[in-house]
Amino acid sequence: MVRLVAAVPVIACLLAGCGSARHPRTADVWVGYLATTIEQHPTVAEGGAVEAYLDLHDARGKRLKQVVLVFQPDAARPQDHDRPVEVTGRVQALDLGGPAGTKDSYANESVFVQSWRSLDPRDGPRQPARESDAGDADQPAAAGGR
Repeated sequence: MVRLVAAVPVIACLLAGCGSARHPRTADVWVGYLATTIEQHPTVAEGGAVEAYLDLHDARGKRLKQVVLVFQPDAARPQDHDRPVEVTGRVQALDLGGPAGTKDSYANESVFVQSWRSLDPRDGPRQPARESDAGDADQPAAAGGR
């Protein structure tokens, strides 16, 4: 039975300094739901790669953030928005570094997907309440259990 928390890779990596020269990143596992509403993200896919978006939720189903998924052009992609998805891939941080409150202040992770699988809803985070997660994207990620 898989019991992963979507925010754990973010917190663990922040604490360990992942992505730095001392701690290169290889692959992380993320669990969430395919986004039904897409936030504004810069395009990160190149060379025919396809983007999708993964909403990360806390144990109660509240949306914490949305990350960009990048699939190879010929790769199968998840389609079911009602089942949690486990995604494994190389993570790349993007920080435009602009002034706070502007589009240039965008900072987020992109996951270059190596593999994915649909999970039984009992094995993933709680099903999100779709009506209430608008505006929650700027909340910090917090570790917790299912």
